Amino acid sequence: MEYSATDGSGKVSKQKTSEQSAANKAAHDLAMDRHKASEQFEQDERQLCVEDSLFCDKPGSQWDEIASRGRKRAKRPMYEINRVAAARNQFLGDQLQNRVEIRVRPKGGGAKQDIAEIYEGVVRSIRDNSGDSWKDNGLKEMATGGIGAWEVCTRYTVDDGWDQEIYLKPIRSAATTVSVDPESVEDCHKDAKWISVVKNWSPESFEKRWPLSKAANFNLIGINGVRSGWRTQDFIKVADYYVKEPTKKTLVLMTNGQTYEKNEDFEKIEDELAQNGITQSQIKVVSSHKVLHYKLSGGEVLDGPHEIPGMELPIVLGYGYSSWIDGVHYYCGMIRKAKDPQRVYNYETSSSVETGALAPKDPYWVSTKQAEGYEGDLARMATDNAPVQFFNPDPENAGPPRRTGAPAVQAAQINRIRQAESDIMSATGYHAPSLGDNPRDQSGIALKTQQRQGFNGTYEITDNHAKMIEHTGRIIIGMIPPIYDGTRIERILKEDGDVDLVQINQVVIDEQTGEEVVLNDLSVGKYDMKVDVGPSFATKREEAVAYLTEAGRTSPIIGQTTTDLVLKNMDFPGSKEASARARKLGIKEGYIDPTPEEEEEMKSKQKPDPIQELNFEMMVASLEERVAKIDQIELESEKIRSETAENWAQVQETIEGQELRTLKSQTAAEQALEQVNKTIMDGKRADAKEAREDQMHQQQAQAQQQQQGQSTQPQPQQ
Repeated sequence: MEYSATDGSGKVSKQKTSEQSAANKAAHDLAMDRHKASEQFEQDERQLCVEDSLFCDKPGSQWDEIASRGRKRAKRPMYEINRVAAARNQFLGDQLQNRVEIRVRPKGGGAKQDIAEIYEGVVRSIRDNSGDSWKDNGLKEMATGGIGAWEVCTRYTVDDGWDQEIYLKPIRSAATTVSVDPESVEDCHKDAKWISVVKNWSPESFEKRWPLSKAANFNLIGINGVRSGWRTQDFIKVADYYVKEPTKKTLVLMTNGQTYEKNEDFEKIEDELAQNGITQSQIKVVSSHKVLHYKLSGGEVLDGPHEIPGMELPIVLGYGYSSWIDGVHYYCGMIRKAKDPQRVYNYETSSSVETGALAPKDPYWVSTKQAEGYEGDLARMATDNAPVQFFNPDPENAGPPRRTGAPAVQAAQINRIRQAESDIMSATGYHAPSLGDNPRDQSGIALKTQQRQGFNGTYEITDNHAKMIEHTGRIIIGMIPPIYDGTRIERILKEDGDVDLVQINQVVIDEQTGEEVVLNDLSVGKYDMKVDVGPSFATKREEAVAYLTEAGRTSPIIGQTTTDLVLKNMDFPGSKEASARARKLGIKEGYIDPTPEEEEEMKSKQKPDPIQELNFEMMVASLEERVAKIDQIELESEKIRSETAENWAQVQETIEGQELRTLKSQTAAEQALEQVNKTIMDGKRADAKEAREDQMHQQQAQAQQQQQGQSTQPQPQQ
């Protein structure tokens, strides 16, 4: 399928169509040449990978052709005791219980830790949506044949929407489907310039999808540029071809320290930056690339080119055991070096069974005189359960009929079987303890030490698989900004499985400046990542429960104070509710510190005691009443003092106007004054006494009400 372009009038431009056709033809020819060169470079290793996979998983593939032909002709037994598959499966079981976590970290360019956590949650959600088949199949093919792969893809979240998402899918039989740049030497072929994945289509499906393609016509095979081997009666090969196309880009360093690529997006914001005093500081042109995707048949470009997001090829390729010798890449899995001892094991086991089957049985030796008259009974001796057996005494053969012993199995043959079994373990790296056997009844620590040695023997496969997941995380991080580019609510998955919904790329107006601000902007900053390899979260939870439970047996205090953690890490219906109740009890007892959210919840749910609330209201009313009485007393006292002052002024005026009064009149006036003061003080004391009596009556009433309330409460059963 060829792409056409249009001019400004909307008509198809023949010139651009011709240019696109020429470019597609050149791209197709280059891709075919590259594919052929890659096949020639790795043909031998890829064939060995296929043979290793068949040897391990296809029944009847563990006998070489010469031995198999001879035994079939002679009708001799050919047993397969597949011990290499058992070792491989044990390795896969051990590794699939572990989990490789991708940790995202800020790297620069305005990157923030909270955005890095969103990135990490998005990556974890992508892995969760994709399932585990991509990494499980990749690991299995690495451990078996020596090469495994998967693909990072994009798709629309719904058929009628425009939001896209990233997902991961497995590549089956990577040894026969994936071709890669033979000049790349880095792990996971990070430095490869191109990579392709070939898939076989049925002729019916292909012709329905691309009816005008050259490859759809079987008569064109070998002519008109249709490559041989890409079209047969049974299938048509279609390749997804990814290539890095070199480009140049201009980088602009602004006075605020930010770096932008000079393109249409930068031109849109350049004026706004200038208004804020941010101008260009430096400009440089750097070499870069973009990733293009083509769909190819053996004769043409079926679709493309389409630019895909990110800077990395979206195919992740890895190897089991890998080494470079004199410029040649050698790789294999666990099976290749164990094939010969497995063949010996099968051969010797089959020969041992055959020897045992053909060996004569251990008969009874009896003379003719001893058997005379009892021939039938003696013939049925091995099958009848007779309590006695009669025979004739024979002086020349003293004693009853007897056995002399069957031929012994050859000890050398048994030793060869054991040696082959040991060789298989050594070649695969998995010994008896790693396979679950404990022949010497060793202690748990010694057994774990030997199991760890088995893990060390296959660590290179585990490490290479972790590197593949690390490179996958790098590809995803590069794809996230252009794929998750609009305002949307994204599902963020935490390590413990909890889910948060976060709105990303949300545009809001700053109330202070009036400018648009993007919250949770995934396009700002650069982010890096690393991987953590270890037990899965579920395994960690089980270990936490075991350790805390054991510690609780040793120390009851630890058991009491960690009950909420034990319940939290258990996996049964209601475990979270049980943990929450245990935590509330711990907060109430004081050995667990509440979080701010828990403190707020406690305050909102706290209700006062109705009796205490009533008593408080009564106390407030009593105090208010007493304060009012004291204020009234002070007013009356002030009035009396004012009247007394006026009377004293009148007395003074009388003395001054009438000259001197008699001593008796003065004494009478002083007594009158003392009597007034006494009256005032007596009034204050009476009022204070009355206030104290009222307070005592109120307290007695409160005590009686509390006693009555307690007597109405239900008493606990004895």
